[in-house]
Amino acid sequence: MRKRKAADQINGLDIQWGMKRPKFNTEATEIKVMRGQDRRHVLGWDSFIKTNFGEGISKLSKESKNDEQAKNKLMKLAESQGCTFNKTNNQTLESVEKRVAGWLNSTPCNLNPEDAVENQAIETVRGQLLRAKDKLNEIAMKEGASENKAIFQKAQDEIKTILKNNDDNTDRVKHANEIREIYRNMINNVKEGDWQELTRLTGDMANTMGTDLSKKEGASDQTKFALELDQQLKAMSVGGVSGEEFLKKLFELREMPKEPNS
Repeated sequence: MRKRKAADQINGLDIQWGMKRPKFNTEATEIKVMRGQDRRHVLGWDSFIKTNFGEGISKLSKESKNDEQAKNKLMKLAESQGCTFNKTNNQTLESVEKRVAGWLNSTPCNLNPEDAVENQAIETVRGQLLRAKDKLNEIAMKEGASENKAIFQKAQDEIKTILKNNDDNTDRVKHANEIREIYRNMINNVKEGDWQELTRLTGDMANTMGTDLSKKEGASDQTKFALELDQQLKAMSVGGVSGEEFLKKLFELREMPKEPNS
């Protein structure tokens, strides 16, 4: 198979176009929101869609003879779940990947209208947690880090610095500060020298911020579906399934129950 050039690493997987978050299509923009609301993913782009889609298409490419075969497999799978393609254009594997990524990102039942201030605060802290995760990995890779208490303390301090409070007196910042304080306390409580727990906790915090379960009464079906799909894909990730099987399961995202009254 032809090797992709200028590839970006997405969780260790080579994806040429870097999997930048697609803009919402009309399916998503037609979701009605009230003043002061945003559309927010139940299962987020960075923590769920990008990670699993990247793994699925990487598997699919490795199992295919060439890009053309991988492209045709991906199109067939996506079309079977309702994704449409402009057949008048000369589709490449990359263009098909981008189209399917946009289709997944704009899944209407995975987008709930939520309070905009809260959403913006969550996005701010999520970005900081992702930076903290990268910084921790960088420090942990230093020679002798696992045995050095001073380096461990530095790692904790670096994370807390990234998560420091902002002095702005806006509702968004106040809400973000409340979240940051909770996470700083959790980092403080990690036992000295426990790199495994510090790494797990930082990763879990970043992933949790990318999942926004509905708070509405009667949303248990949507919540149950989202949590089960996430767990099923995690199990399949280490289970040696094919790229087609993995992507078929991911595409079940399109079948998520809607939030009540949405």
